Amino acid sequence: GKKESFMSVFGVFFTAVTGIVAGANLSGDLKDPAEAIPKGTLLAIIFTYITYIFYGILVGFTFLKQVSGNVDEYLGNDNITILPDYTNCTAEANSIRQQIFDTFGNITTDYNTGCKFGSAIDQKTMILISGTGYLVYAGCYGATLSSAIASLVGAPRVLQAVGKDKIYPYVEFFAKGNGANNDPFRGYILVFFIAFGCLMIGDLNQIGALASNFFLAAYALMNLSVFHSSMTKSPGWRPSFKYYNPWVSLFGAVVCIALMFLIQWILAILTVAAIAVLYAFMLYLKPETNWGSSADALVFLNALNNSYSLNEKKDHVKTYRPKILLLSGNPVHRKPLIDFGNLLTKKMSLLVCGHILPEDSRQDEDALKETVQSWLKDHDIRSFYTLQQTDNFSGGVKNMISMTGIGKLSPNMVLMGFKSSKDDANNSIEEYYNSLTICFEKKMAVGILRLQSGCDFSNKVGSEETIVEEVSVPKEARRRTKKEAKTVAVYRDGEGRPLPKPIVDEIQQFTLKKREGNIDVYWLYDDGGLTLLLPYILQTRKQFHGCKLRVFSLSNRPEDFDRSTINLGNLLAKFRIDYTEVVIIPDITKKAMAETKAEFEGILKEYGKEGEVSEADLNANSERTNRHLRTAEILRENSMNSE
Repeated sequence: GKKESFMSVFGVFFTAVTGIVAGANLSGDLKDPAEAIPKGTLLAIIFTYITYIFYGILVGFTFLKQVSGNVDEYLGNDNITILPDYTNCTAEANSIRQQIFDTFGNITTDYNTGCKFGSAIDQKTMILISGTGYLVYAGCYGATLSSAIASLVGAPRVLQAVGKDKIYPYVEFFAKGNGANNDPFRGYILVFFIAFGCLMIGDLNQIGALASNFFLAAYALMNLSVFHSSMTKSPGWRPSFKYYNPWVSLFGAVVCIALMFLIQWILAILTVAAIAVLYAFMLYLKPETNWGSSADALVFLNALNNSYSLNEKKDHVKTYRPKILLLSGNPVHRKPLIDFGNLLTKKMSLLVCGHILPEDSRQDEDALKETVQSWLKDHDIRSFYTLQQTDNFSGGVKNMISMTGIGKLSPNMVLMGFKSSKDDANNSIEEYYNSLTICFEKKMAVGILRLQSGCDFSNKVGSEETIVEEVSVPKEARRRTKKEAKTVAVYRDGEGRPLPKPIVDEIQQFTLKKREGNIDVYWLYDDGGLTLLLPYILQTRKQFHGCKLRVFSLSNRPEDFDRSTINLGNLLAKFRIDYTEVVIIPDITKKAMAETKAEFEGILKEYGKEGEVSEADLNANSERTNRHLRTAEILRENSMNSE
């Protein structure tokens, strides 16, 4: 027959020693898995090794390796002709045996022409040396059934755990258990049919190689995960085995993979490909499970090392990006402000939502943080959330600027909503002004978002319900549709009624509405280019992608109007900023209209003593005040309908 190689024999034999790790599959049923599994596995290895070595020695001392099996050769009966020795299995001896059979075959039909006996050829030697062969058959059936049952019981348990964790779609069907032991009957049925299908191959050697390949892959992954856990240096990874060494685990993983390819390299490639596909699919699905795995520890370690590396880099204008501290309060109440900040930072920079609570607030901070982070995730907003409890708003802003971030991952810009109401007792106009002063003293860039209906909708939204729907997205190339998950927010008032559509549109104006108007930039001062950078970032987002950029600037001398326009256009081209129009404002120093002045004075009176400004201060800042009033007039004249 076919002469088998060492690796083909190893592939069949290896399945005989895989039962030593059956305890790992049943870890959920053990009282103390951490103690029972190592002891049971090591004892199984020791007793298995002793048993196999003993029977190997027993057979070696009892049987010759290879013999002819001819009785005449063994007894030395050479009456017919000169016979070769029964242990001589050379080609010459076999040739003599063939000649004898050809000549005297009619006399001795049971004469063997080759060496077909011995421990190297005959697989039933144990039957010949045992008291009765039935004991050997019973042992083979018992060992086979025990190994089969161990796998049949262990594999469904693993499948049940995968189903409970909802790692893959539709596998949750196998999470259901039955009886007091929560037996996975559905998994038993599936595994039975898989095993039955493998048995239909009909070749024991191929089945053995297939099983060995999968077992080796599992052992390689276990060794690799142990090594990976050690390399992440997680404090929670504390192996109790006295002689544990991570490099032995890595060596074991490499050996297992090498053996897979040596046994049958095509099957090994298919197995590795299947594992890679399953792992990639899991990364794509991002199941909401928390195992405390070494991968989670590696994410932390990489983030920490990258933060250290980033901290050692010097700032450069080419790598500048706005890292925003957003004074949002509770983000749930100011969604337009959060969405606008997210447009400026999503997938490119840092966004931190800051919430300042009064000193006497009794809100559960941990519960609030967990709720807000869940809300941010549901709305696909990449942001951190932090809160401070202080006795005044400006003090909270100062603390947040000083304490938010680590190293270079610290905000360099503060974004807040426009204060349009004087009724907020916790945020007076004086506190608002002091906060702006603190931001400038801390050398922070400042952005203020002013919307027609304001940023705060806490007095209109009583509750919000997030619904995940599957929508069909057409794929023109394949003429098929692809289903994607879409998060839909349903807003209700204090009485549980759905909010009117105009209010919902205002809340979601930066997520649903696609704009096609103008983005107007008033570059009134040399601020290093941030005033131009923010509109450029907005234009890269799909909501503002169709907008046109208009740039307004100042000129104090009318005769330089054309030159200023050309110079600004050249500067924008140098910055690689696509613009549609450059507008130079020549009359910024012109006196503001009486209506504008009256409106300004009315605002001062509206705030009463809090907004009171002395006559001396008004006179000292009259020119600056007029400049700002003229700027307001120009904004209203040119940009009332801009985006």
